[in-house]
Amino acid sequence: KPQAALTALSHISPTDPFAVQATSLRIALLQGLGRHAEALGIAQAASTAPGAGAAEWMQLGDVLAEAQSHQDAALAYGKALALTSDRDRQWQLYLVRGGSYERANDWKKAEPDLRKALELAPDQPVALNYLGYALLDRNLNLEEAQRLIEKASALRPQDGAITDSLAWVYFRRGNYKRAIELLESAVRSVPAEPTINEHLGDAYWHVGRKYEARYSWRAALVGAEDQPVVERLRRKIDFG
Repeated sequence: KPQAALTALSHISPTDPFAVQATSLRIALLQGLGRHAEALGIAQAASTAPGAGAAEWMQLGDVLAEAQSHQDAALAYGKALALTSDRDRQWQLYLVRGGSYERANDWKKAEPDLRKALELAPDQPVALNYLGYALLDRNLNLEEAQRLIEKASALRPQDGAITDSLAWVYFRRGNYKRAIELLESAVRSVPAEPTINEHLGDAYWHVGRKYEARYSWRAALVGAEDQPVVERLRRKIDFG
């Protein structure tokens, strides 16, 4: 009952001790309802209010990233970075700012941020996996990509997204048998994840298991939301 939740939150005043949590929850509820403009307005107001700090700018960056405004999100994360000396928050901000640049296809700005995040947090699986997969996706330094993703997987072996990344390293380097084993494991872990199902379909197709490939692509289509992804999956289902 998201609308009832919003009504309940409206009784919490801006000076209440739980005002910050209420704002975050209000934004999440509005995003869930598809009311992105309202969510963005609240996040922008919070970031420019007296006393606003890194948390409010990071929140704005998250809302902008959700709205696919990646360059604007990167700017917001940069504001947050300028307002914090907390090392734990810094690596997260470098990671999300680098991710925003990466999704905006600005690798020149993305790579230094992703490497800085890893420098500050060398044992964080999400930082290891993000940089590793970004390198893999661009066909840059596959040996380093594999090393980073293998370390992430060792630190978090049950993470389906990281297992998918590791499988894709093996796929790209020609070890299709191992790639399929890992992708099947990842699908069992996260059965509704479109990317993992698509990768499994690609791997099946590559070794001639075309019947199973189409099943995997259809499974990916169930959860796919972005129109380009939907169109790509339909082409694969029709033509391989």
